[in-house]
Amino acid sequence: EAAIVEEQQMQQQQQSQASGCRGRRGRLPSGRRSTKRSCRQGRCATPCSMVPQSAADCSIEQEIGSTPGTPMPAALSKGKVQEHEAPPQKHEVPLHEREVIPQADTTPQSIFDEGCDEHVVAGLAIAIERMAALAKETEALTIFHCVHAPGMGIRAYIDRIRKFFSCSIECYVLGLVYIDRLVKRHPNILVSPLSCHRLLITSMMLAAKFQDDVFYTNTFYAKVGGLKLEELNGLERKMLELLDHRLLVPPSEYELYRRILCEAAKASSAV
Repeated sequence: EAAIVEEQQMQQQQQSQASGCRGRRGRLPSGRRSTKRSCRQGRCATPCSMVPQSAADCSIEQEIGSTPGTPMPAALSKGKVQEHEAPPQKHEVPLHEREVIPQADTTPQSIFDEGCDEHVVAGLAIAIERMAALAKETEALTIFHCVHAPGMGIRAYIDRIRKFFSCSIECYVLGLVYIDRLVKRHPNILVSPLSCHRLLITSMMLAAKFQDDVFYTNTFYAKVGGLKLEELNGLERKMLELLDHRLLVPPSEYELYRRILCEAAKASSAV
């Protein structure tokens, strides 16, 4: 009888172990659940502690989150579980050793060298002199005309502006642009020996105020130009009205007038 009872107990133990291999978690004698995951490949006659390697691969496959139907890695299919290797770290080159790739320069390139600044000032004097020489003998008087021609020549007048204005070289180009715009928009206004001085001092003052961050007061500009403050204020208002307050000069137009001034100065020096 003892042998029969022992044989029945062994059969029950095998049945309980087989049912645990079908997907159920076996229970320990103390009632706690086993932390080992059961086999998911069907029935097997061996205990869960002796699950074949393929079944262990099945549980590992679930842990790494692979989807059904996705082939396992070669290391898992062979029954070898390898730790994930960290990706190789790239060797970072120090900043001072990195190769600098030149960027394409999108800014408009000037055809002049740095020594062209003095040519711009000299070219402005030559351009104003030539425009005044082409003026008609009879012309309509405007607010920019003097009763008598000033005793100071236009070159000496520009040198005085250069000395006391302390403005950027771009202002001399803008001054010519404003005078040319004014003459084109209003043909009745001519650059002549009677109007060139007032046109120049007014256009240069507007250019300095528009282009430079630092500029002087109209009182100072009036003393430099030899005018009264009220007279200079009236000239400034009138020129702004005639230009329709459009003082912005595009880069292409700026380079065109700058080229004209430099070429005029170089041609005059060559002679």
